[in-house]
Amino acid sequence: MKERFSRQDRKASLMRGMQVGLIPNTAPNYNMNITTHDEPSSREEQISQLKTVTLLQLRPFDNNPRKMRNPKFDEIKESIRVRGLDFPPNITQRPGETHYIIADGGNTRLQALQELYEETQDPKYFSITCLFKPWQGSADDNISGDLHCLIGHLAENDLRGDLTFIERALGIQQAKQFYQQQEDTVLSHRKLSERLKADGYSISHSLLVKMEQCIDLLYPAIPQLLLNGMGKPQIEKLLQLFSNANTTGKNTLLYFTTQQGILNNFG
Repeated sequence: MKERFSRQDRKASLMRGMQVGLIPNTAPNYNMNITTHDEPSSREEQISQLKTVTLLQLRPFDNNPRKMRNPKFDEIKESIRVRGLDFPPNITQRPGETHYIIADGGNTRLQALQELYEETQDPKYFSITCLFKPWQGSADDNISGDLHCLIGHLAENDLRGDLTFIERALGIQQAKQFYQQQEDTVLSHRKLSERLKADGYSISHSLLVKMEQCIDLLYPAIPQLLLNGMGKPQIEKLLQLFSNANTTGKNTLLYFTTQQGILNNFG
């Protein structure tokens, strides 16, 4: 009988895969060179390489889907204090900018390093060696690069399972806006699902519908409850309540904001 893997087994397998070393790309149109440099050059901007940067040179990704403090921040910070930085974040650089940004997850680690350096002034927290990834876009096309970074952040956080439902929904909404800017068109939920899958992020169009409803109908009324971690089952119940209130002709925004006793049961 074919062995079946649980969700935890699959997650453990993915995590082990993240811990392997650099894997060479053998595609004929890909020229990857791994070197270690501190100073950028025009050629180096086009290849993946190990690069040492300081905290003054590195900034968080400004479209980071995480809106709230990582609930595991203290654990991550203490691990870095005791063990050092086991997994440096990947970094990239927009054309024409002198600073680097987090490429695809690792903003929490950067924040932890900043706090540790402020507390200790230990230089081991100030300078780190990261894998530099070329910016996925031209000097006059930041949308492609920002979209690539955003999807990388969503995928990395999905693997760890520590984004709230609304954070994930807002991140995907931003990705949709980037796609629509690129193509100057409006994407249906199905088309958006196809585009995201083609770029390495699989999500069903039915879940995209629920996420859009959550943003449009619930987020204006109860943003803090959602950001604090309300999960999909509770959100689905509230969407049903919203539908019921709308059917009976109630002012739904007023209905939700005044029914705190009901809402607190979902927090």
